[in-house]
Amino acid sequence: MRIIKENLSKFYGGKILDVGTGRGDFIKLLSENLKGYDKIVGIDSHEEILDATREKLHTKNVELIKMDGENMDFEDESFDAVCLSNTLHHLSDKTRVIEEMKRVLKTNGIFIINEMFCDHQNEAQMAHVYVHHIGADIDMITNRMNHNYTYRREEIKEIIRSQGIKILDAFEFKYSDEISTNTDEFEEIYTAVGKRIENIRQSPRYEEIKKRFEDLKEWMNKYGLAGATQLMIIGKK
Repeated sequence: MRIIKENLSKFYGGKILDVGTGRGDFIKLLSENLKGYDKIVGIDSHEEILDATREKLHTKNVELIKMDGENMDFEDESFDAVCLSNTLHHLSDKTRVIEEMKRVLKTNGIFIINEMFCDHQNEAQMAHVYVHHIGADIDMITNRMNHNYTYRREEIKEIIRSQGIKILDAFEFKYSDEISTNTDEFEEIYTAVGKRIENIRQSPRYEEIKKRFEDLKEWMNKYGLAGATQLMIIGKK
C-alpha cells in the first residue's frame, strides 16, 4: 500500500466528493493517505447501504448523502476533488455521471478513479474476479442494482479518456499480497453465494450460473483466493 501513500500524499484534498461511496472503504483510504482534507462527502443511491456505512465509518469530517450520481444537487465547481472507486462498472450511464462529476469539480481540481480490473490477474486473484462476476449476474437478474462485469485494465483508461479526463498518473496496487487457502473462509463464501444462487432458481440462467459456481469452487480449492489488483487514475478535467 506504500504506492498509494506515495501518490496521494502529494495532494491536499480540500472538499472531496466520493460518488457511489458504498461501504465507505475509499473514504477511509483517502483520509489515511492524502496530505490532508477539509471534508469528504460520500453519495450513494442506496439508503440501506448508507445506513450500514454510518454505523461503522468513524472517519472525521465526513457527510453521507443519498443522491443519484446522474443528477447531483451540488453547485458548479464546488469540490476540490471528485472520486469514483469500484463504481464505474455499476454505472448505467457512465457519460452522465462523469459529466456531473466534471461539473461540480473546480477548474484545477483532481479527478480520482479507482477500479479493479478483470485481466492481468494471477490464478488466486481470478477467483475474486469470478466471485464478483457471479454476484454481478445475480444483482442484475434480481434487479438489486445495476452491476456489470469489471472492465479490462486498458479499457478503464480508454473509458476515462473518452470522457474528456486528462490522465496525469496511473498506478496499480493490491490491498494484500496474501493468497488465502483457508477452507473455513471458502466455506463461508460458498454458503453466501450458494444462497444467492438459490434465490434465482426461477431464472432461465439458473443452471448456467450454478455450473459456474461449481467451477469456481474447484478453482478456489486449487489456486486459493486473493484480492484483485486495482488501477488508480489521477486526472483533471
